[in-house]
Amino acid sequence: MCMKMVDEITYERDIHKSYMKIPAAQKECYDENIIVDKNIEGTILCEKCFVNGRAEFWYDITGKQGLDEFCKVNEIEKELFEGIVLGICNCLEMLEWNLVDASCFMLRPDLVFLDVHKKVVTFVLYPESGDNIYSKLQDFMEFLLTKISHENMKLVSCAYRIYEHILQGTYAISDIKQILLDEKMEMVPTVEPTKKEADDILWKEAEAETKKEEPDDMVDRVVNFFHKIMQSARTYFFIEKKQGDEGVPEVVYPEIVEETAEINLHPTVCLSNWKDVAQGILVYEGKENFSDFEIGHLICVVGKSHRVKLQIKKDTISQFHAKIEWVDDVYYIEDMNSTNGTYVNEELLNYKERRALVPGDSIRFADVKYRFI
Repeated sequence: MCMKMVDEITYERDIHKSYMKIPAAQKECYDENIIVDKNIEGTILCEKCFVNGRAEFWYDITGKQGLDEFCKVNEIEKELFEGIVLGICNCLEMLEWNLVDASCFMLRPDLVFLDVHKKVVTFVLYPESGDNIYSKLQDFMEFLLTKISHENMKLVSCAYRIYEHILQGTYAISDIKQILLDEKMEMVPTVEPTKKEADDILWKEAEAETKKEEPDDMVDRVVNFFHKIMQSARTYFFIEKKQGDEGVPEVVYPEIVEETAEINLHPTVCLSNWKDVAQGILVYEGKENFSDFEIGHLICVVGKSHRVKLQIKKDTISQFHAKIEWVDDVYYIEDMNSTNGTYVNEELLNYKERRALVPGDSIRFADVKYRFI
């Protein structure tokens, strides 16, 4: 019964707020009172409302994006992974401190939310759950393992170490934090000193060595001091030799070969205007300096971020504002829980509401208007 209630999630928004709604039991309990009244740190603000005699939990998800939607167009990098894992650990500790059953912690990708602009992770608490926290953690970590950036091998190693620790079933939160801390220290890059910094280091080292020897004769002291400097700095003369210097070996640099365009004697000629991917077009309707856009991708994300296909550099636009997807010969638009909303023919879309587009539809991302053709 509990899982069925969690699966009956609906969304509602107006021009100011966006809410996620989950059915609630009529009868109150201790966990519910703490979750609703205390608003545990790191969790989404929750209110219990009664609509037509039906009890619902309303979660304020304004400006937040579900992790499931985020991962459809992004990989989880090191910083975000650390934020998610630390957030889980901190939230579990807060639940224990407030004597709230850990089964209330909803560790599902669609119930973990990101504020992409503020880079904050928040979680959902649902007092009707009753699911085992160990199985939730295991399933959630398996999801993360498929979404992390596998180009970062240290990140992959850290994720698998945490996953293996969770599989033991007798883990401690402090152990997970320690794994994350150990891996984080190993991932700190070594910063090479600049030439000026290196020169200062060489000078100080040579001066320190000279002071240790403390020769009695002043002339010997000066000679020894500069002798040490010359020995320590000799490396730099190899890499900074000027043409015409004698007695110092030259450094050989690889030749830079200019690429030449390959001449195609028999170019391929396109005999048709047919294309593999549909070519919907967004025609800009406004007075600002925005261009028309040919969609043409299976998934086209719209937003202010430099990582999206259609970038709109304006303060009213969210980092990941909306997406347009080509499915079965139809373009569908979906708002990504943007701050200022996405409108089709001036009708505001709810979060995760997919709307089929037809030629002539008016699309407005916040206050930036396009016409779909």
